[in-house]
Amino acid sequence: MTSLSPLVAVTLALLLFLYLRTRNQTSLPPGPPKSFIVGNAFNMPRRKAWMIWSAWKKTYGDIISLSIFGRNIIVLNSAEVAFELLHRRSAIYSDRPNLPMGGDLVGWNRGLSLTPYGEQFRFRRKLLHQVFSPRPVVAHFPALERNVKNLLILRLLKTPERFADHIRDTAAATVLGIAYGYVLKDKDNESFVQKGHEALGQFSSSTAPGAFLVDIIPILKYVPAWFPGAEFRRKAAIWRKTASDAADSGFAYTNNELTKGTAPPSFIREHLSQSLTPEKENALKWTAFSIFGGGFDTTSSAILTFFLAMTLYPEVQAKAQAEIDMVIGNARLPTMADRSSLPYVEALVREVFRWGPPVPGGVPHRVMKDDIYNGYRIPAGSTVVSNIWGMTHDEQLFPEPDKFIPERYLEIKELEPSKDSFQLAFGFGRRVCPGQHFATASVFMATAMTLATMNITKASDKEGKVIEPVADWHPGTISHPFPFQCKITPRFLDIENLVLPDQVV
Repeated sequence: MTSLSPLVAVTLALLLFLYLRTRNQTSLPPGPPKSFIVGNAFNMPRRKAWMIWSAWKKTYGDIISLSIFGRNIIVLNSAEVAFELLHRRSAIYSDRPNLPMGGDLVGWNRGLSLTPYGEQFRFRRKLLHQVFSPRPVVAHFPALERNVKNLLILRLLKTPERFADHIRDTAAATVLGIAYGYVLKDKDNESFVQKGHEALGQFSSSTAPGAFLVDIIPILKYVPAWFPGAEFRRKAAIWRKTASDAADSGFAYTNNELTKGTAPPSFIREHLSQSLTPEKENALKWTAFSIFGGGFDTTSSAILTFFLAMTLYPEVQAKAQAEIDMVIGNARLPTMADRSSLPYVEALVREVFRWGPPVPGGVPHRVMKDDIYNGYRIPAGSTVVSNIWGMTHDEQLFPEPDKFIPERYLEIKELEPSKDSFQLAFGFGRRVCPGQHFATASVFMATAMTLATMNITKASDKEGKVIEPVADWHPGTISHPFPFQCKITPRFLDIENLVLPDQVV
C-alpha cells in the first residue's frame, strides 16, 4: 500500500492539473478549434487577418480567443468591447506585447508605438502632448494649408498622373517641419521622404499580424542569419538598418543646424537645448521619428483612400463640391477656419477613415493582470488585438459597410464612440494615437482643397476604354490602397491663380 502512495499522489496531482487547466480553458472566450500543444499556430491568419477575424465573429462573437504554443491572443471584434477593455480598463490594458520580428529584430521597439508601458512610455507621451494636443495643433495650421496648396494642388495641375507621389510629399512636409524644422524641397524624394517611406513600409510589413513565423514561434529569433530558411533574419538586419538610418538622418540634420545656429523651431531643437541623459536623447530621437512616421504614413493612406473614393463615387464628389461652392465660392481656397461650415466635407472625411481605416488590425495591446469580461477569463500576459476594420464595417452600425456613404454621418444626431470613425481609427485608451487631431486636420485640408480645385474621374486606356479601379488595400499594419489610376483635371481655368500668390515649392 505504501509503495502505491507516490503513484496515487502523482496521478491525483495530474488529474487535478488537467481539471484546472480544462476549467480555465473553458472560461476563455470562444474561438476556432485548437490543436494539441501548437494551439492555433497553423490556422492563425497570415494575411489581412482583420478579414478572417470578421468572418470568425459570425461564429464566435465579439470577443475571440486564440492560443499559440500556450500564448493567448484575444481578438476584439466590436467597438463596445474595445472601449470597455482598452479604454475604461486602460490601467491594465496599456502595455505592448513583445513582437519578435518588428520589435526585437527590426528594432521598432525603440519607437513610441511599440514602447512597453512604463516610465519611458510616459516620458515620450508627455513630449508629444506638448505638440499634438488640440490647442498646440492649431499653430501648425498655416504650414499645413501652405503645404497642401504648394505640394499637392499646384503639383496636381502640372503632373496629375503622379498624384500618389504628391500626396506622399504633402503628408510628409508638415510633420518634417514639426519634428526637425526641415523644409521639404523638390528633390527630396531621394532623402528624408524616401528614407522614411521605405522604413515605414518595412514597419508595416514587419509588424503585420501573423506575417512572420518568428512571431508565432518566438524562439526562432535566435536562429543565426546564415541558417537555411532564416531569410527573415537576413531581412530583419536590412530593415533594422533602414529604420536606424531614417531616424538618425533627421536627428543629425537638426543637430547640424543647431551647431551652425540656423535651426528653425522644431520638436528636436526645443528639447536638445535641455540637458538630457544619453537614454533620454535616444528616446527623443525616436520620438521625433514617431512624429514623422505617425503623421506621414497614416495621413498619406487616408488621402489616397479619399482619391480612390472620389474616383468610384462621383455623386459624392459632386455633393461635396457643391457645398464648397456655396459656402466659399471659387475666389479663394478653403482653410481650416472653414471646417465647421462644411458639414458634408467633414462627413466625407469621417467616411474615409471608416471605409478604409489606415490601421485596420490595430496595434496589439498586452493585458498586465488577470481580468474577467462577461464571464470570460482574460489571463495576464495575453495579447489583445482590436479588429478596427471589423468595427468600421459592422453591418449593425453601418448598413452597406462596403459602400462609401458620407450621409451616414449627417444622419447621426449624436455621434456615439462606437460609430465615430475618428475614435475607432486611432486606437484606444492610453495608447490612442497622440497625433489624431493633426491627422484628421491634415486629411480634411487635403480633401477640401482638392475638391475645391480638381475633378477626379476614372481614367481611360489607350483605346479609350474606362479603367475600373478596385477598392482594395495592402496587407500590413498600416494599409494603403493598391495602386490605381484616375484622371485629375482642374475645375476652373484660373485655378492656378489661387495658388501662385504663395511661393512655389
